[in-house]
Amino acid sequence: MSIMPTIAEASFYIAFIIDLFIAYYGFVLYRQIKGSSLAKVVMFATLSAFVFGLHHLGEVLLIEFSIGITIAESIESVAALLLLVAVYYIYKISNEVFVAEYYPMENKK
Repeated sequence: MSIMPTIAEASFYIAFIIDLFIAYYGFVLYRQIKGSSLAKVVMFATLSAFVFGLHHLGEVLLIEFSIGITIAESIESVAALLLLVAVYYIYKISNEVFVAEYYPMENKK
């Protein structure tokens, strides 16, 4: 790894920093709405953003190791699962079944 990062490495570092800002905002928001029905959604989405940040950092730092990319991609899988749990809680609190609405036919001649 050279002293001057490549464009790809720089973009991963920038993505990591952005993910940290998102996670910080998510933790602040979670503390404000703790106990509400959306708190679990915010918590899992925030954890997902934080783990995605770790993935981006791993893309740069673990590239030197032969198993580094595998570890980074495994971390990304965990982030995706956390995001899936957040989506589940959105569905759970919405109490909606996404079925096409039924409109009775108007008087046809």
